[in-house]
Amino acid sequence: MKMLVAKHKNPFFKHNVTLEETKQHLVWLYRMKLPSSGPKAGSHPLFAQNPSALDDMKLFDHKNREVRPLQDFVYLPGGGKYSAQNWLRPVQIPGEPDVEVDVPYLHPHYLEDPPRQPLDSGWTWEDWLHHAFNVAEDVEFIAGSDDPRLFKGKVTLSHEGAFLIKYRSEEVLTYFANKWREPDFRKCWEENSERVDLIKKAKFRTISEGNTYVLQNAFLPFPALLSRCESFLKNHEAVNFLKVEAPLEDDDPCWMGFAKHFGIKVNDGIHLSIEILRALITGASAPADSMWHSIWTLYNRIYAQYLSFDQKDKHPIKAMFRTCKSFIYIGENKDGVNVWKSPNDCLWDAPPNFSLRVPLRDTWKEVLDSIEPQDSDSLAHFFCHFLGIKNTTIQNILDELCLKRDLFYRHPAATSYNLKETYELLHQLSVASATPQTELKHISKTKKQWFKASECLWSANGAIVRKPSLDEFYPDLKEFFHKFLEIPH
Repeated sequence: MKMLVAKHKNPFFKHNVTLEETKQHLVWLYRMKLPSSGPKAGSHPLFAQNPSALDDMKLFDHKNREVRPLQDFVYLPGGGKYSAQNWLRPVQIPGEPDVEVDVPYLHPHYLEDPPRQPLDSGWTWEDWLHHAFNVAEDVEFIAGSDDPRLFKGKVTLSHEGAFLIKYRSEEVLTYFANKWREPDFRKCWEENSERVDLIKKAKFRTISEGNTYVLQNAFLPFPALLSRCESFLKNHEAVNFLKVEAPLEDDDPCWMGFAKHFGIKVNDGIHLSIEILRALITGASAPADSMWHSIWTLYNRIYAQYLSFDQKDKHPIKAMFRTCKSFIYIGENKDGVNVWKSPNDCLWDAPPNFSLRVPLRDTWKEVLDSIEPQDSDSLAHFFCHFLGIKNTTIQNILDELCLKRDLFYRHPAATSYNLKETYELLHQLSVASATPQTELKHISKTKKQWFKASECLWSANGAIVRKPSLDEFYPDLKEFFHKFLEIPH
């Protein structure tokens, strides 16, 4: 035994030991039932003194290269669908060189004319190679810290795993879903979150040709989810559905179990609704119905799903919306392009001619008036309570009036607007706060100027004065100008 170990540690091993001799070494160990169940076990005294005695044992791969199966990944050649030799076959790309990953397969000579199974041994020849020397039967997706190919010993995707995920990701998904039935396979992944995270964060192919997406943020293409998307979108490929080998059945337990553990989205819930909204915002798909109808239905759906969450789960959803830049639809611009705004760009009850912020209630007035009252209330709650869109304040109106004043002086001929509703709202807010805004500026259409309140009269009563009379321009706002602001006759 010591002579065998010494031979394999010899730096001139390849020049002194033949392929056939290494096979005989293996056969002797097999017949001696050494090691009995793994690289650290065995009844021979050598293993008790040195548990890693065979770590340097060298074999030959299919290209006659030296390999150390207890330190390197070495695969058994085989012909099954998911055997390493078949699964890692080169990828043919038209007009480009074949893409392949170079991995060592145990030289086929080791598998020819296998030795007879010893009495009282629980392993066949191939089983023993796998369990005693870690010759892999299945592709290893994760390279561990003891793999010499790793940089700085970090746990990462193996070259083989990265190759398969990039070029055969739909087969990888099927493989995991089918293997998830096996308790040992499932346990291996359930007990190692670091391994799971590497797969979760890998990019898999989607049904949209040429696209990839992070696994834990993608959706399985269950028929119910595809149908939901088609009710909102003309092109369901705009949603990041994973590409799979064959159509799935709703709630397939194997796919559901595997997807749940790896964070893949499988429910017709708020995440799918948000993904559909994203597709409409980015223009990845046109709406299945009119944009207004699709959007208000989607907003109400998102709000109802949000309300069904436990309180602890609501905050991340609301925070996710508030960090988005622009997802509030306000119609098309003059070029027919859909326009989207953020909550900070909007005020709920601003007058129709507001410029600094979008007057959202007025913008959505036609929709709010045309749908059922409960839907209208839900939509208003979505905007005001869920998104936190605020009502107009006195400062908002003062800023707006200053803006209009400045625009007037820069472009007097091109400026035309009616401020009646703006002043009415300012009156309501001022009364509510009991704070008269005595230095507000008002427009006079006769002189095309803006004036301070102290520079105006409410009514001249027929007298000839040098101050503008506001009753000529705002006859319905006497309560505000004359009584509240105390602008005199």
